[in-house]
Amino acid sequence: IYAVKGHLYDEYIFLHDSLEILSDNFINDFRGHQKDVCYYSNFCLGYDNEEQRLHLVNIGIFNNKTTHGCFGPIFYAKRNVLEDILKSFDVDKIIPTNKIQQQGMERGWPMMFDKVTNSIAATVPHDTFSNSNIGNYRISTCGSFRKYYPTRQ
Repeated sequence: IYAVKGHLYDEYIFLHDSLEILSDNFINDFRGHQKDVCYYSNFCLGYDNEEQRLHLVNIGIFNNKTTHGCFGPIFYAKRNVLEDILKSFDVDKIIPTNKIQQQGMERGWPMMFDKVTNSIAATVPHDTFSNSNIGNYRISTCGSFRKYYPTRQ
């Protein structure tokens, strides 16, 4: 949200802080779809718990027509779509303050996109995630990214 308000670009990429970029041309994975929104990976919409769903209802973005979530959330979006979100929603409410809310926003961003666009978001096609363990991390490598999952006890 800060980037869209403070930096005037035609397109934005939202990444997760636990990602390592493996390719200088990673943005082309998203641009190649010629869509206003492109997810790195999606999943059939469901919730880890009721608190996630209620959070989306309480902040005014719940959309029962949305069918898929956006892993991360990691996505590419053009400025015009993000400006529509800024106009249509109280964006100060969507910034997560805890892990449950952050996980909820994996569902919330697609809900907002579905409300402000008439097109289905694209998803970057990629190979299956390859998983390994190094030290205190489980690591998944896929396409242009490596994702680190800290081992939690």
